[in-house]
Amino acid sequence: MMVCALAGVARAQPSVLVLHSVPVPSRAQDVIDKLDDSGAFALVDDQDINFATPLLSDLLLYDKVFVFTENEPSDPADLGDRLADYVDLGGGLVGAAFVQRQNKGLAGRIVDGEYLPYEIGSFVIGNASLEPVPGWENSPLLTGVAAFDGGSSSWRCDSALVAGAYEVARWSDGLPLVAFTDVGDQLGVGLNFFPPS
Repeated sequence: MMVCALAGVARAQPSVLVLHSVPVPSRAQDVIDKLDDSGAFALVDDQDINFATPLLSDLLLYDKVFVFTENEPSDPADLGDRLADYVDLGGGLVGAAFVQRQNKGLAGRIVDGEYLPYEIGSFVIGNASLEPVPGWENSPLLTGVAAFDGGSSSWRCDSALVAGAYEVARWSDGLPLVAFTDVGDQLGVGLNFFPPS
């Protein structure tokens, strides 16, 4: 009965915190602006993780956390532990390149517990485009995505999927592009591309 009663209730748009460690601030701002301009979020905030790690209490103020790296975060293991705690408490997590890159990404429980779908890998560059995985073409993770071309750079990692992860789309060279893990009540979503334009 509760499900029926709630079916007609409009759900508020989620809030999102963007965590980033990039050497050029405009790269982070590009991602923040695009999320904000999408109209999909009630609130888009950000925190630079080059020099500080957010507290769990800070993370819990948001429905979703989106994290991407180019520099190694100030404390990869501490951040990874806090993100795992956040997911355990019901928070939604999306990780983009290079959170799974050797010496540039996350560590701690978020990696050891396979909360995100990719193993640690190395940097890859070169032209590639989207190839949906058969059976996943209508995944909600691909809603509104008809094509995806990373251009001549197409920054990504050569990461394999962790055990139990689901691949929704791959790069035309066979590397995973979009994947997820089922972590309790949440999905741990991995986007194997560097999000700044």
